[in-house]
Amino acid sequence: MLGAVLLFAVTVVQADQALTEVANEIAEEANLPYHAVVFIHEPWRAEGVVNAETNRKENLIVIAVSPLLAEDLDADAVRAMLAHEIAHYQNSCGPKYASLAEAIACEKRADARSVTWVGKRAVLRGLCQLIASSWRWRYVTDVSDLIERIAYIHQLPEGPP
Repeated sequence: MLGAVLLFAVTVVQADQALTEVANEIAEEANLPYHAVVFIHEPWRAEGVVNAETNRKENLIVIAVSPLLAEDLDADAVRAMLAHEIAHYQNSCGPKYASLAEAIACEKRADARSVTWVGKRAVLRGLCQLIASSWRWRYVTDVSDLIERIAYIHQLPEGPP
């Protein structure tokens, strides 16, 4: 191996303290057995990605948030987005969907659970701001699934304020 050099790119990512605190407040208020850690996924900025993704290992929920999304949402919308991501593990949604209809159904279940934790107003604000952010960064141009979710939320009973 003389002269051979291996280089590994290692990125150390720090949890976003403020977003982690908000996520853990939601989990605690909802009496969930989870601890959350939220990271800003900086590589998504260059790609124009406006998204959040969640993974869970035992009682730890790890949420990756696009910096573009985190910067575009107000405080209510941030709470709704984090509640929505946490809610995915209350709804048994898999990481992959067989169809768009299955994906939207899963998202609606997470939205409904989010309403019970942070209120209908916050969830609606979050989805409307997600649409605006998506158009702004041209991540998606077809937001019909988000509009369908907004219509669904309007039909739900009020959650907590």
